[in-house]
Amino acid sequence: MEVCSHNRFDPNTILFKINGTKCNLNCRYCSETKKAYKESMCREECKDIMSALPTACDIILHGGEPLLDCNAVCEAISAFRERGTKSKLSIQTNGVIDAEMKDLLLKNSDILKIGISIDGPNNQNKLRVDYYNNPVFKRVDETISFFSQHSIQIKCIATVNSANVHDPIGTLEYFLSHKNIKQVRFNPCFDMDDEGLADYAIRPLQFLEYTIKLVDYWIRHRTYRIVRIDPIQSEIEAVLSQTTQPYINCCKFISVYPNGQSTICDALGVEPFEYSSVSEIFTDAESKYMDIMNYPCKKCGDFADCGGGCVAIFRRFSGRNELIQEYCNYRRKLKQYIKSVISEMG
Repeated sequence: MEVCSHNRFDPNTILFKINGTKCNLNCRYCSETKKAYKESMCREECKDIMSALPTACDIILHGGEPLLDCNAVCEAISAFRERGTKSKLSIQTNGVIDAEMKDLLLKNSDILKIGISIDGPNNQNKLRVDYYNNPVFKRVDETISFFSQHSIQIKCIATVNSANVHDPIGTLEYFLSHKNIKQVRFNPCFDMDDEGLADYAIRPLQFLEYTIKLVDYWIRHRTYRIVRIDPIQSEIEAVLSQTTQPYINCCKFISVYPNGQSTICDALGVEPFEYSSVSEIFTDAESKYMDIMNYPCKKCGDFADCGGGCVAIFRRFSGRNELIQEYCNYRRKLKQYIKSVISEMG
């Protein structure tokens, strides 16, 4: 999945995996299930790492599923409060949480920003199931409604896959039906298997068509006044920033696992490594990883027309030249379309 924006001004961000990749769901497209990090942080480790992280970075409690243990979440929140910084603390959850956890989040809503993963209405959410293959839409929808009843704004991440790619407007209208959803990010599922694209994945040009339909609705109904929709708005911001040089965001998104293991952007699938100093985590990552990035955009004469692609996707499509070309076409056409939208909107 293309998990970050192409905006070089995105803040440095830590994905704080207090439970490693442990999760109470078994979503079909989840890449985390392939990773072996099933341990949880002890209270001391959570506090020590949180206190040592650079002050100028946002922190997301992430997983797997970060909300499996109230005590661990309490420790993470407490450690963040002790930092006393102006950075943001967010939680990205699958929304299948109990009443005790909901109340805990509610009590700490003064500092928490809540993100929930859901792919749209019930018929579009069928790839998100538990370990007994039971659908989880109802429970997640109830969690969103719970926060709405308490006037808590949230953001959502929707994975665009074979179950929802043919109805972008139905997906968007589901999110608009919840008045407390103020941001939605649509991430394309470009998963591969031995035969090529997985049967639940989509092609790059399918995602382009999906995104263009969202933009048309976004303009016609002026939904930009109600909810932020990405990648639409992040692409607009990238165009308006007038960035003309290829830029890699991978080292700005670092996942910290239990037992001192860390890695840059999860989507890359690189091996974890240990830091000698948590306080230098971003500098250390850049010095260790930037020179091994295979980023064809650096030498591509069409960069100005597409704004650059995602390193993880180039790596995933390695050896599949037709998919690489299609992905590059998607990026070029999307950027051209976004420029035309900006021009029309004045």
